[in-house]
Amino acid sequence: MSDLKNKVMESIKKDEVKMHSKNFFRFTKALIEIVIVGIALLVIFLINLSFYLPRKGLGLCNNRWDRIIGVIPWWIVILGIGGIAILIWIIYRYTGAYKKRLIIVIGTVSVAIVISGFLLSVSNFNETVGKGFGRFHNNQQNMNTNNGYGNGNRGDKCNKF
Repeated sequence: MSDLKNKVMESIKKDEVKMHSKNFFRFTKALIEIVIVGIALLVIFLINLSFYLPRKGLGLCNNRWDRIIGVIPWWIVILGIGGIAILIWIIYRYTGAYKKRLIIVIGTVSVAIVISGFLLSVSNFNETVGKGFGRFHNNQQNMNTNNGYGNGNRGDKCNKF
């Protein structure tokens, strides 16, 4: 034990280790928590879009899986999975989660994010936010008619969602 103590004292005297105040650690902890919350909200929003966009953009009454798979915004799904991975790494590395098993942290964070994203997609959040993007939505509706570039199948009476 004294060898470790001498080693630490030596490194402090050589200025290899710098002392910081309590406020420094409070600030970094608050900054890490803000980053975690920000990334979590962004990932929840991306997962929300990956559930919401295919459901609102298709008439799913025929259950044509090739059509359903083809319309899923895969780039949003990949960004969401990457965001979950970054979030898990930050939580595991910079919080007290290193005391837990990694699989528990991965499972808890992933399930919480996916459930939150799904619940957000079935709420009226997207319609409320979508009102601000009215011009984009109107252009998309024009594209889905036979007069536009679309095939006219997206707004039919078969759309159950």
